[in-house]
Amino acid sequence: MLDVIHRVKNFIKFNKLILENDVVACALSGGADSIFMTYVLNKISYEMNFKIIGIHVNHMLRGEEAYEDELFVEKFCKHNNIEFKIYRVDVKEYSKKNKISIEMAGREVRYKIFEDLKKENIITKCALAHHADDDVETILMRIFKGTGIKGIEGIKEIRENFYVRPILFLRRNSEIEKFLNINNIKFVVDKTNFSQNYLRNKLRLSIIPSINESFSMDITKNILNLKELSKYDNEFFDEVVEDYIKKYVEISGEYMYIDKKCFNIHRAVLFRLIREAIFLFYGDINDISLKHIKYICDFVNKNDGKVIQIRKKLFCLNDGNYLKFLKNVDFEDDYKYFYEQLIDENEILNFKNRKINKIVKEVDFLGQKIKVIVTLEDGFKFNDFNMKALDYKYFSLDDVKNNICFRNRCHGDIFKPFGMNSRKKLKEFLINEKAVNKNKIPLICFDNTIVWVFKFRNSEDYKVLSDSKTIIKIKLEYL
Repeated sequence: MLDVIHRVKNFIKFNKLILENDVVACALSGGADSIFMTYVLNKISYEMNFKIIGIHVNHMLRGEEAYEDELFVEKFCKHNNIEFKIYRVDVKEYSKKNKISIEMAGREVRYKIFEDLKKENIITKCALAHHADDDVETILMRIFKGTGIKGIEGIKEIRENFYVRPILFLRRNSEIEKFLNINNIKFVVDKTNFSQNYLRNKLRLSIIPSINESFSMDITKNILNLKELSKYDNEFFDEVVEDYIKKYVEISGEYMYIDKKCFNIHRAVLFRLIREAIFLFYGDINDISLKHIKYICDFVNKNDGKVIQIRKKLFCLNDGNYLKFLKNVDFEDDYKYFYEQLIDENEILNFKNRKINKIVKEVDFLGQKIKVIVTLEDGFKFNDFNMKALDYKYFSLDDVKNNICFRNRCHGDIFKPFGMNSRKKLKEFLINEKAVNKNKIPLICFDNTIVWVFKFRNSEDYKVLSDSKTIIKIKLEYL
């Protein structure tokens, strides 16, 4: 018992997670991990001269069971003389209101509570009960979804000098639950932890045990070793990237400039430079993946004046010797800019392989909010083919190789209108159609070929034929 407590104390001291006079909020669900963490922190708080407060958030998702957990946490805190606060938040309603998943909604709700407590100067740190097995599961999930060396570093011991993980080095079964059982410390069990509908649960319950059994190894231990090695690599690259950012990146308010000279450096450094620059400028890189980085690198060679959207309210302009990044910008009246957003080759391949059947993207298009809906049409019949529909069209995806592009017009665009044998300048086509606000008309392109001038006409290119194998329906809606 004393050995585990002593190790936690040393881990906290070595990583400077909790300092003297800190007031630490313990995220306390009532499960084994959070009960163990709170119990141990309470034991060492007197010796290390800090204070803890138990924070329990009832998500109101599991009916009576959720209220039983709440009552259990209250009894635990009272029994151990721990100050506590209990919050009740309708996470399901929050999820609907903000159009996010239940899991993401719960996370946002919890973190908002912690941040509010920090702003009110009630706490100085927030302790989270992630452990070594959580860390390995996170690393594996990142590998499955696609990550670099940065992602293999896994969960950090401390973040923003506020969120701390004092038991990150401990194993769940052999150390945490063993400690609780030996010392007869009760905890609650969330039944959803045994549902294999979630990837993390599948990893914990099936995949990792199966690998350990099949290869007679402790994969958790091996991945933790990999994490340590990647940490050293990341420390080295971070120093290199920091020097390059000072040399090639300039941030000024709502604008960031990246000198195109840096695109000649090794891609191992360049990709990190772009990610770090976006983080420093935009503050969030959770959805910035390898495809975005490659897209930006490819964009360097495009025509000046061209603009792409990286994320909501984050744009990149090809501007002479620089890539100019803009945030919180309204393009409504600035028609000299060229706007483009991508559905990339991976998503196209997933359509062709029937791994996905729908993509929905909401975009801010030159001051207009537009929803782009791409649907796989396996049951397509020519009888249902409505040529007169203005807000949706059908296309063959068979010969599309690189991307589907959603953009506005640019100089020199040509177009082969449906029913015609020859191509004509898009400018002339729009004049003949008496189109207004020509620069704000959305265009759909396959591999840089215009296939649909929204609200006007689709193209002869990539049209649906009787032998087309993969047919998609693209629909645009103004919001």
